[in-house]
Amino acid sequence: MSQAILKNTISPHKDNYADYSIIELIVEMDLLGVSPQPLLEIAAKDIMNRYGADGHIYVEMMLNQVTEAQDLGGIFLWTELQKILNTPSFSPHTTIH
Repeated sequence: MSQAILKNTISPHKDNYADYSIIELIVEMDLLGVSPQPLLEIAAKDIMNRYGADGHIYVEMMLNQVTEAQDLGGIFLWTELQKILNTPSFSPHTTIH
């Protein structure tokens, strides 16, 4: 099976995958038809585990900061995290089978 070549729309293609930011990786996943939702859900759970009930406040604060900075990638990321945290079925606890 050949490896997919990423077509980065944010910046020129990088030779090393480690050079991609999380936002660039999420965009690439979406472009390749791979849902970034599980990765975003892990990030949301990590935020809630770290900040507890203040996790919602933290995400809102970060969203405000990236909005002021007009950081489109950041706006996308923090908006998606906010949506996940506001989903009624979201649980910060991980179930291991």
